[in-house]
Amino acid sequence: MTIFDPAPHGFDFAYVPPARFWRTAQLLDRLAWTLFWRAVVPESRPDPLIQFSEADKEITMKARRLLAAALALGLPLAAGFATVPASATVRTPFHHCDGGDAPDRVLRATLDGEDPRGVSVGTLVPGDVFSARTDDFSILRIDWWGTQKDPDGDEGRIAGPGWPAPTLAPYVLMVKAFSQVTNRPIRLDDGEVSTTAWRPVGSNSPCYIYRGSSNGRLRFQVNDPKRDDNGGQENITVLVFHRP
Repeated sequence: MTIFDPAPHGFDFAYVPPARFWRTAQLLDRLAWTLFWRAVVPESRPDPLIQFSEADKEITMKARRLLAAALALGLPLAAGFATVPASATVRTPFHHCDGGDAPDRVLRATLDGEDPRGVSVGTLVPGDVFSARTDDFSILRIDWWGTQKDPDGDEGRIAGPGWPAPTLAPYVLMVKAFSQVTNRPIRLDDGEVSTTAWRPVGSNSPCYIYRGSSNGRLRFQVNDPKRDDNGGQENITVLVFHRP
C-alpha cells in the first residue's frame, strides 16, 4: 500500500525551504501516529489516550526512532537542494544571442549593390556567436529597369538551380564564413544545421555559431546570379557574442 506519494501533492524537493520541510515533518509524524493507532487500537476504542501494553509501547518507540532517523537524514539533503535550483543552467553565448541580450561587440558593413563581390567584415574568434540585421533604408536594385528588393528578397520562394544559393529565396541577403588563415569556408551552426553553405540573413538573421578553429571573417552577398546590373545598398549590423 502506498502511504505517501509526493507527486500528486505538488511537492518539488529541489525547492523545499527549511520552514516548509519542518511542517512536512510534523505532518509525517502525525501520519505515523495515526497509522499506528489504526493498527493496534480496536475500532471500538478510538480514544488515542488508551493505555497501551508494554509490547505496544515498545513498538511505538521503535517507530518513532525510525521516523526521527529518517528526518535527520532527509533535512540536510532538503536544505542542500533548496540552495541549488534544479533547473539552473549555464547561459552560453548562443543563449545570449537568441535571448536578445546586449552583444559583446558590434560590427558594421555596407553592401554596395554595384560591387558583385559583396562585402566582408571581421574578426570572429572560435566559438563566437553572431546575428545580423539590416535597417529600413536597405534596398537593392536588381536590374537596369529599376526593380527593387529588400534584404528578405522573394520571401517564400526557392531560387533553384543556377543561383548562388539554390535552396534560399531569390535576392535574399546571405552570409558565409571564411578562415583568415586558409581562406577556406567555415561552418556556421544555427543549432540545427551546421554547414559551409550560404546561410540566410534577410532583414534579421538567426543566431549562428562560428565553428572555425582559427579567426575568421564574414562575407555578405545577395542571392542573385547576375549582380553586374545591381545598384543601391544594404546596411548591415552584426551583433557578436563571445565565449565567457
